[in-house]
Amino acid sequence: LSFWQLTKFHRRGSLRHLDWAAVFAGLAIGTKYTAAWLCWPFAVAIIAAARRHRRAEPLLWAAMAAIAAVGLTVAVFAATSPYFFLRPEKAWDHFTWEMLLLSEDPPVEPGLSGHAFYLSVSLGYGLGWPVLIAALAGGVWMGLRRDGRALLLWSLPVLYFLFIGRSHRVFIRYMDPVLPFLATAVEATSRVLG
Repeated sequence: LSFWQLTKFHRRGSLRHLDWAAVFAGLAIGTKYTAAWLCWPFAVAIIAAARRHRRAEPLLWAAMAAIAAVGLTVAVFAATSPYFFLRPEKAWDHFTWEMLLLSEDPPVEPGLSGHAFYLSVSLGYGLGWPVLIAALAGGVWMGLRRDGRALLLWSLPVLYFLFIGRSHRVFIRYMDPVLPFLATAVEATSRVLG
């Protein structure tokens, strides 16, 4: 829902859509801390909106929009996750513990690459190769159009894939956050093919 509102903000430049994106991001992060990955598409959307909609003082406008989005996201997160603020050291320990697990666990299988596993098993098997190829082709096509939508669409899944693939801790479900973005790219491919 947050990303959906970000795409509307990217296209129209309306701060109302940025506000809704921030509200949904706060709820998402309150549900699962790792939803903080949404910061990347937020940054891309705000910078693109400042440039595309020819705002006066685009850097100042982008900085003010980012501060407002972060403030609203934190406010919603605080309202839905009081534990984080009541016991911040314990909550932070839990968050960093999860991140350390990703980097310190021994390999499940010697020589197993997380990137190869996620591409061939999680995405290749989970989606099926035809759908995965269609998604990647759709992403390339969007990139060739140079309207900024590809950068917004791929900002989260590519960085997330690169980060999570470095881990020895491989679970098929770790690619779940990438699936909606691939589905969007498949839809782009289907438009091209008519």
